[in-house]
Amino acid sequence: MIEITVNLFSGLDKYTDFKEKKGNLINVQKDLEISKLVEILNIPPGRANIFLVNGKHEAKDYKLQEGDQVSLFPPMGGG
Repeated sequence: MIEITVNLFSGLDKYTDFKEKKGNLINVQKDLEISKLVEILNIPPGRANIFLVNGKHEAKDYKLQEGDQVSLFPPMGGG
């Protein structure tokens, strides 16, 4: 098991039991993919599709490592 920090943005916290939107320390399996983390957090498919790990954009198949800081965002729109 490894410890990571999870930050949730733009309402994604409503799907979890976290008390905070930022700085949630959790233990997960080493090499867990971001897509599996999203499932573990009970975030419905398609609700989180922007992933930052340690401030850098990563794909959903990125494998998490000890100490990673993961930020999850929903789809963004603009005009």
